[in-house]
Amino acid sequence: TLRPVGATAVATTDGPPAVVSGVPLTGRSALGLAAGLCRAGRLMHAAGVVHRDVKPKNVMLRDGRPVVIDFGFAQFGDYGKDGRLCVSNPGKAKGEVRYVLAPDVAAFRGCAEGDAYAMGRTMYEVFFGAAKGREPSGRLPITEEAAA
Repeated sequence: TLRPVGATAVATTDGPPAVVSGVPLTGRSALGLAAGLCRAGRLMHAAGVVHRDVKPKNVMLRDGRPVVIDFGFAQFGDYGKDGRLCVSNPGKAKGEVRYVLAPDVAAFRGCAEGDAYAMGRTMYEVFFGAAKGREPSGRLPITEEAAA
């Protein structure tokens, strides 16, 4: 069965929508999520795919392992002269702003490192319970500028 990682209701494969309350993950479950999400990113990018919409809502758990879903914005990218895997869509920005690098929004592109940023932001929110834009008290938010 699949169950959501984020704090958004989504349909599961075996019943009604499920909601995760935003309770932080700890220990082995947190490490397993991080390792699995990084592996998913590595496999996508090795295949030349840029997802462009990684966020908690698009990461599900199956038997405790993360599964990246919703490839609606995903595209096969091209490697530029700088060696970066990117896709460009002039005039069309993709993804949810909180999970997209500012330079990618400005250039109407999506790159592998943008997916990596979104995965990191997703892990941060899941690990520390920062759901739907609420940052836990005593912690500073991760911003696009800090990641650039």
